[in-house]
Amino acid sequence: MTQKHTETYLIRHDECDAYGVLNNTAYLRLAQETAWRHSIAAGFGYEYYEDLQRAWVARDSSIEYIQPVTYGNILAVTTHVPSTRRSIARRTFEFQLEGELVAKSHTDYVFLDIFRQAPARIPNEIIEALFTDDERPVRLRREPFPDPPPAPAGAITWQRRVEWRDVDPFGHLNNAAYLSYTQEAAIEAGLAYGVTHASSLEAGLGWALKRSRIEYLRPALPDEELQIKTWLSSLRQASAVRCYSVTRLTDGEQLARAESHWFTVDLDSGKPRRIPQWMREALAPNVSSRETKRAPESASQKTS
Repeated sequence: MTQKHTETYLIRHDECDAYGVLNNTAYLRLAQETAWRHSIAAGFGYEYYEDLQRAWVARDSSIEYIQPVTYGNILAVTTHVPSTRRSIARRTFEFQLEGELVAKSHTDYVFLDIFRQAPARIPNEIIEALFTDDERPVRLRREPFPDPPPAPAGAITWQRRVEWRDVDPFGHLNNAAYLSYTQEAAIEAGLAYGVTHASSLEAGLGWALKRSRIEYLRPALPDEELQIKTWLSSLRQASAVRCYSVTRLTDGEQLARAESHWFTVDLDSGKPRRIPQWMREALAPNVSSRETKRAPESASQKTS
């Protein structure tokens, strides 16, 4: 069977958001750390990759939030690699509190030749270290990232410079930082239309993130100016799907795209609750005229 690796983390106060739960982006940061610790435990640390002039770079990340995690919780994160292709591998992650699944995610990583800046074949020794003698990896089949509906005239564009604190050891914007930027862009969109944290609290509502997905297309580098454009692709009775496009300001090249699935919940009961009519009317200019058809979902219990 596939070799698995588990790490545990004590949730810090500064990792929690205004609702008192683990920030959405923190899950990806913990997943990244767990992936590195797994690689090091298998004998493939920084020096190994430096000698090969190779690196793992994220291509696509998806995460589903199931239950909230709060300050002081001890979170167990388990990772393994169920499938690979010539130069790409999928890592899955399970987040558990006392054996109960609270979130799950996967990230597709490309094995990159740093000198050529091109995909390279994954060495057999890595494959052999991740799988037992009687099992070989399943061939990875990636689901295409969904094409969003066209942005409406009321789409919001938020500008952000890539700051040094958000850059990883490879000199690129950290994978999880992209998610942080899209989260901030969503907040800016709410501010622009009067749907703020304060107005939501006054209405007794919280916005709960059910799942998110981001596709990385090009690296963002230190000090580059980015534009994050965001709009709603659908606005239902108690849910919304928000789209994001991350581009470089100087040439307009798209660096990443993302989507997030939200639900509104009653802050007292934690149960799903309809979006108030005034919120729907306020957000209407930010909704695409051509909604993306999606299957109905159950509401998240993670308030964020």
